[in-house]
Amino acid sequence: MSVQPEQREALTNVFDAITQQMRTIADAVTPLIKQMYDAIYGEYQKAGSPYGESHEGCLRWLGERYEAQRLYDEAERILDHHKGLVYLRKRLAERRHNQKEDDTQVRDE
Repeated sequence: MSVQPEQREALTNVFDAITQQMRTIADAVTPLIKQMYDAIYGEYQKAGSPYGESHEGCLRWLGERYEAQRLYDEAERILDHHKGLVYLRKRLAERRHNQKEDDTQVRDE
């Protein structure tokens, strides 16, 4: 299938328009991304730059901080789950105890 010159020009115009829009978006968000990175790098420096004054060191530190937070959140979830299980076991034990008392009273009557 061959592309006619008019179709080729129309496709070229569409791709040019898309490319221009992408450049506009990239130009708009680049300063924000740079600002965010500078803030993160500042925190890395405040932490003493444990992996050296480098982009790679900062990224490693950031990844490890993320993983540490993820593990902390998971540990909190597990501890909360344990508390819920303890509560449930207490309520079930109370219910069994009350049921036994009710059964005993019925037999005594």
